[in-house]
Amino acid sequence: MATKTTTTEEKKGGGKKGIIIAFVSLLLATNIGSLYFNWDQNNTIKEKEKEIAVQIDSISGLKEELNKQIADLTAARDQIAALNGNVDSLNAAIASLESVRDAALSDAKTWKSRYYSIKNEIEGAKKKVDEANLEIEKYKKIAEEKAKEVEEKNQVILQKDQNINTLTQTNTDLSKKVAIASILRAENVNAVAISSKGKENVSLEFKAKGIDQLKIGFTIAENKVAEKNTKELFIRVIEPDGATINNPQTGGGEFTVDGKSLFYSVKYSMLYNGNLTPVVQTYKKDGAWKVGKHTIEIYCEGKMIGSGSFTVK
Repeated sequence: MATKTTTTEEKKGGGKKGIIIAFVSLLLATNIGSLYFNWDQNNTIKEKEKEIAVQIDSISGLKEELNKQIADLTAARDQIAALNGNVDSLNAAIASLESVRDAALSDAKTWKSRYYSIKNEIEGAKKKVDEANLEIEKYKKIAEEKAKEVEEKNQVILQKDQNINTLTQTNTDLSKKVAIASILRAENVNAVAISSKGKENVSLEFKAKGIDQLKIGFTIAENKVAEKNTKELFIRVIEPDGATINNPQTGGGEFTVDGKSLFYSVKYSMLYNGNLTPVVQTYKKDGAWKVGKHTIEIYCEGKMIGSGSFTVK
C-alpha cells in the first residue's frame, strides 16, 4: 500500500515539475518574442505581467502542496519506522519530492530572474525609443525652422525678383517713352513753286507750267531728348496716283521703314542739336508735273515725322 502511494506521488511530482518547466519555458519564449514586437505595445506587456504574477502565485501554491505531500509521507514513514517496518521506498519518495520541489524552486527563480532581465531590456528599449522620438521631434523642429528660413529667403528673393521685374518693366516703359519722345517732329511743311524766271508762288496751288523748281520748307521742332547728331531726312513727293517721284539723277533713292522699302525723292542731312531747326530743300523734277493733289512726307530714323500737300492745276 505504501509502495503504490509512493509511485503515485512520484508521478504526481514529476508531472508538476513538467508543468512548471513547460510554463516557465513558454513564459520565457513569450517575453523573448516580445522584444521583436513594437516597443509601443504597452497593453500587451501589461497583460503579460499580469499572467506572470498569476503563474508565480501558482508556483507558490505548487510549492506548498509539495511541502504538504512531503510532510504527509514523512509522518507515514515515521509511523512505519516506529513499527519496525521497511521505510526505504518512503525515504526514496520523500527524497524525490524534495528534489522536485528544490528543482522547481530553483528553476522558478532562474526563469523569474531571466524574465526580469528581459523586461529590463524591454524597458531599456522603450527608453531608447522614447529618446529617439525626442530626437525626431527635435530634428523635426530644426527642419521646420530651416524650412521657415528658406521660405523667408525665397520670399525675399521673390520680392527682389518682382522689384527687378518692376524696375525692368519701368525701364522698358521709360525707354519706350524716351524713344517716342526722341522722335523728331517736322512742323509747318509747305511747298513753294519757283518759275523759270525765279518767281515764287506761295499759294500752294500751282500751274504745272509755272513750276520749274519746288522749294520744300519745314521746321524741326525743339527736342531735348533726341540724340544730338547728324540726322538724315528723307523727303517723299507723292503724285496724285500714289507714285513717289523718284529719280536717282535728281537725288532720289530707297530707304527702309519698319522693314519695308520705300522710295524717296530727295535726301537732306543736317546737324541737330536739339533746338528749333528750319529746313529748306529745293527739288527739280525731270519732266512735267501731273495735275492734282501732291503729298509731301518727311521721314527720319525710320519714322514719318511730318507731312504737307500742294495742288497742281
